[in-house]
Amino acid sequence: MDEKHESDFLNRLLKAKNKRQRIFLKKTANVVFNSVLGMAIKEKESLQPNQFTPSKRTTKTTRLNEKELLQQTKNEAEEILAETFHQSEKMYQEVQQDIAAAKEEIKLKKKQSIEQYDKEKVEADKITRKAELHAKKILASAHFKSEQLEEEISLKKAVYHQEIDRELEKLVKEKEWFEQYQEQVQESMDRKEKVLFYETRKKIEQEHLEKAALQNKVDYLKALNAKRKINSYRIGLMIFGCTVVMSVLLAGLRYSTPLFTFIITCLAFVIACLAFVVVYINLVDGKNEKKIKGIGFQNASLIEKNKELIDTIEDLEKDIKQLIDEKIQLERTKRQSQDNIEFLKIMQADLKQSEINRRILESENAALRKHLISEEAIE
Repeated sequence: MDEKHESDFLNRLLKAKNKRQRIFLKKTANVVFNSVLGMAIKEKESLQPNQFTPSKRTTKTTRLNEKELLQQTKNEAEEILAETFHQSEKMYQEVQQDIAAAKEEIKLKKKQSIEQYDKEKVEADKITRKAELHAKKILASAHFKSEQLEEEISLKKAVYHQEIDRELEKLVKEKEWFEQYQEQVQESMDRKEKVLFYETRKKIEQEHLEKAALQNKVDYLKALNAKRKINSYRIGLMIFGCTVVMSVLLAGLRYSTPLFTFIITCLAFVIACLAFVVVYINLVDGKNEKKIKGIGFQNASLIEKNKELIDTIEDLEKDIKQLIDEKIQLERTKRQSQDNIEFLKIMQADLKQSEINRRILESENAALRKHLISEEAIE
């Protein structure tokens, strides 16, 4: 490559010298020709004013003078060309000498550059060997550190797995405990529902029985009252009849006889007995009325109790609804807790995988950095 470059440089130099020489000769010839032509024209013009009537002899003399002048001009031009050629030859010799000096200088520079190249090559070999040794040391250190990092990652992975297992075991235990708690709460709610149902049913049945018993008493007392009224009416009729008979007897029999007296006495006794019966019936009726009023009061109180029982039943229904809502909320909480546990498991698996990927990427990045550092050191 250097020899080719040198030959190209010399060829360009010769071409430039030849081009300059041709341009110089061309300019010189043009100058000589123009100067000779100008001199000839001036001489011709100087001869023309003196010849007003040219003759053949004068024309011939003029032609001879022109030929001589042209010959002289030609000779002068040849001399100038010879001088120019001599100068160009001298310039060519100088160019050859410059080319030879340039060749020597190029050879010297080439030799110096080769020596410098050899020195630089030796120095580069030394630097390369040092870089290779340094790169080997760096690679060995990187390999050692990567092994240490892999061991640390494996240890941390094992610890992380243990922690995850403990957390999962804890979550499983919490789930079992929560399921047991839910079962207990469910059983308690079922028991409460059954107890409330049976208590409500028992109270309702007792209320119906009490109402039926009171209604039976009221019906019985009403029947007794109706019977009393009928008996009182009959006894009143009997008293009225006895009084009429006794009045008739007293009015018809003006003379008293023992039989008449006995009959009157018997009628008076019967009337007194019937009056006593009427009084007794009325007294019993008063007691029955009191009983009826008492039963009515009990019935009213029972109605109040029934209202209170209805309110209690409504409260119990509200409590049952609340228990059902709590049961639904408990089921939602159970499902939510199960979803949270499943989500936590998925998140733990993702975290585990992301941690492993991060560790792998860190180790790969560390190895890549070390490799790039070693390549830069080699370069």
